[in-house]
Amino acid sequence: TPNAQAVKPTGYSERAGVLELGGGGGGGAAGDMERMFMDRLNKAQGELMRAKDVKEAQVLHSVSIAAFDLTGGSTLTVTYPPEIQFSDAEKEHLASFCFPEGAHLHTEDWSYVFWRDRAGKFLYGTGFYQPQHDERHKRGAMQRSMLVLSECPYFAMFDSLMRLGMHHFWETDMDEHVLEDIFVNVNRVFRDGIQMHNSTVDLWGNQLPIHVTPYSNDTYSGASLLTLVQWLRKKTLYVWYALLLRQRLLFSGTTEGARSVSICCISAPLLILPLFGFATCIFPYVPITNVEPLSLQTYIAGITNPLFEDPSTRFLLFSQESSCSSQCDCGNLTQIVHRMV
Repeated sequence: TPNAQAVKPTGYSERAGVLELGGGGGGGAAGDMERMFMDRLNKAQGELMRAKDVKEAQVLHSVSIAAFDLTGGSTLTVTYPPEIQFSDAEKEHLASFCFPEGAHLHTEDWSYVFWRDRAGKFLYGTGFYQPQHDERHKRGAMQRSMLVLSECPYFAMFDSLMRLGMHHFWETDMDEHVLEDIFVNVNRVFRDGIQMHNSTVDLWGNQLPIHVTPYSNDTYSGASLLTLVQWLRKKTLYVWYALLLRQRLLFSGTTEGARSVSICCISAPLLILPLFGFATCIFPYVPITNVEPLSLQTYIAGITNPLFEDPSTRFLLFSQESSCSSQCDCGNLTQIVHRMV
């Protein structure tokens, strides 16, 4: 089994929470090639996401605020619309995606979520962590995150919207009406119809652009084949090989944050298009409190906890979830780890 223990990728920096690749980034021949590829892909799949389909979908399922406390743990504290009632277990489960391990070391971080609710509806989530520094609190900050759940995988589309939303949340002394404003205004834009996949949403006097990327068959807003290849370089072939054989694929980003591994997870399937079929086994961020997905025979997953990088610890975590005997080696059979540091 290939074992991709990569060194930290060179040539990128982080500004305002958005990864920017150096050395030309998305420019030059490589950038033109990716744009050409994605343009052709979007044209081919554009018919699969007709304007009618978008208007019929409830683009925003819900908007929530999650809180974290060192003694009490994490949970969703408020959700809009109020008719969305999560159980206590669901609140804790969803909140665990909002505070990635090591997030307190960053000014902000993002995580992506693929989640099926009790009714069996498949939802896509974006968690945005942005603490409010206050020395009166533990770790010197109030730990809060925003979670947006959607029926459509519009991960990148929510970037500026959620950053502005959290800023307004803190500026208004944690006014919960911020969630209602986001939910109502974004869904209104989609109900009214989006021309040529572009529109704007008005929030608190700010006009935020909305760019809708056609999606189908393991293609997601925010995914970038160029970014994945520039990070992994030669190791990209290991990922391609693992995808074709439907092996386990684990991305580790212990210092770069959950956004890096989330992007890797949603970008990896682009390597083998037009083959597809990974939507139900993509876990862009796996919290230490719920490692059950890593007991599956096939997955594309991301982690930020260094415990997973230790083979002995990883075995104990897997065997605990899958009830394996002490002789079982399922935790290491087809594991491919790409370390982002």
